[in-house]
This record gives sequence, structure tokens and C-alpha cells, in this order.
Amino acid sequence: MKQYEGYKYCPRCKEVLPIIMFTKDTHKIDNLSLYCKDCNCNRFKSWLDKNKEYDKERNKIWRDNNIEYNLERVKEWRENNKDLKREYEKNYRKTNSGKLAKHKTRNNRRKLKSIELFINPFPEDIKVEYHHINNLLVIPLPKGLHQACNGGTTNKHREKCNKKILSLYGLDINKLFSE
Repeated sequence: MKQYEGYKYCPRCKEVLPIIMFTKDTHKIDNLSLYCKDCNCNRFKSWLDKNKEYDKERNKIWRDNNIEYNLERVKEWRENNKDLKREYEKNYRKTNSGKLAKHKTRNNRRKLKSIELFINPFPEDIKVEYHHINNLLVIPLPKGLHQACNGGTTNKHREKCNKKILSLYGLDINKLFSE
């Protein structure tokens, strides 16, 4: 096969391609790999399909042996990409997973363990939040109703929600726990 300046023949796809379509390989005479990038990529993908478990195990071993290296890389990336990280976190907080993580973090931070006073009586299409009537017991309230009680201190929030609970369930929380 006749070679042209700046071009090379790929025996796998049987095409003459520009040399930029070949990766470097210092073991070859022309310092270029035998196959073009596309063929190498396809070859690797087919190998990976056949050897997924081996590759997964090999990567796990490497990660376990290079923990410090990986931590340093992550730290360096975060320092160099503060805007990207901030944007990613902002978008993540908008997703359901992000909202759930925020809720779990908030509850863990508050260290409130809770017991439902009674099960959720609302249909599934109504979003429900659980209102802490004290540090242990919670009552299900529609999300919009619960959020309307926000503002001020925890005690003011509880007072507002207790009024909503009285009108919604006919349950006077203050009398229930004062006796």
C-alpha cells in the first residue's frame, strides 16, 4: 500500500486517513498506532463488553491503592473549578435527590427522631410534610399548608401549625399534651 505524506492506512477499516486520526505509539516505526482512533475505540468497547467484571475489579483495586492520589485530585479540581462546583451544587439542589438530601441533612442536624402520631390520611397526589408537634411526635400536613406556617421562631411556627391542625383534624395539641 502506497503511503502519502500526512496520511496512513488503517488495516481494520481499510481506509487511508489523515495521521491525526491515529494515536501516538512510540513502539512503531512511524510513531503512530496501527489502527485509527475509531477502530481502536470500537476494539476497546468490544473488549470491555466481554470483560466488564474484570475491568470493574481492576478499577476497584486501583482506586483502593490510590486513595490519597484521588483525594488530592478532587481537592485540586474543587479549588480550580469553584464556579463549576457551585453551579453543579445549585442544579443538584433543584433535583428530587438534592431536595431529599437537604431534608435528611436538616433532620440529622436537628437530631430529631420522630414518631408519627397517626398515618398519612391524604391521597398520594397531595404532597405531605411532617410537622413536629414536639421533639418526638409528628403529624402529616399538606406541604402548602405547612409552609404557610413558616416564619419566625420554632415556637411561633408550632403555634401557627397547631391552629391549622385544630381546624384540619379537630385535634387541640395544647390540650392533648397539657393533661
